Amino acid sequence: MGDFVVLGTGESGTVLDISIRSTQILTRDGVTVTVPNSVLNSARVLNESSPRDHKRIRLPVSVAYGTDAEVVDDALLTAARGAENVVETPRPRVRFAGFGDSALDFELFAWVEDPTHELWAEDELNRAVYEELQTRGVEIPFPQREIEVETAAEPRADGRTRSHDGRTRSRDGRGATENATTDRAPPENATTDRAPPENEATDRAPPENEATDGVADRRPPSGDSER
Repeated sequence: MGDFVVLGTGESGTVLDISIRSTQILTRDGVTVTVPNSVLNSARVLNESSPRDHKRIRLPVSVAYGTDAEVVDDALLTAARGAENVVETPRPRVRFAGFGDSALDFELFAWVEDPTHELWAEDELNRAVYEELQTRGVEIPFPQREIEVETAAEPRADGRTRSHDGRTRSRDGRGATENATTDRAPPENATTDRAPPENEATDRAPPENEATDGVADRRPPSGDSER
């Protein structure tokens, strides 16, 4: 009893009592949780108080590209040494974790005397680290993204749409025109009605040897008489 444990469900607390059928755990919120021993036997239980009470915490810190790594190390170690909930032994350490998308990534490792002090130690370290970086003029970057906003299109009576930039589109999004006018004007050399050529008559006259009606008169030869 007295160990600080973390259950597989994410709940954590100090063990108060262990009976034949169940175990009582006091959480950080001051609530007692009764867990059946059958659940504890089949679940993953992390004991953070054994074999020793000390626990290491990890604090990620990111700084802008171009920052001197030695300056960052000094700032983080100074913040850890002045924290009340951080023990001197094992001593705090700083690791250069790598190169991020927009920052240099560091990690501060420090030890607390008791696992129940972890949250307060993290709060204290965050405040101290921020103050030390501000004192040294170290910039803490943040990711920046560009967002392109497209304005809504205005519907037209002919089923096409016109956006605010003057481009017209059909309802299915196809048929965009690059000109800013709604209706396309005809070329200067184009006429509305096409006139026929000068040598072409409107109505075609029949040849002189062709009867007006499509059927010719059939007359018998001059030497034949009606029988």
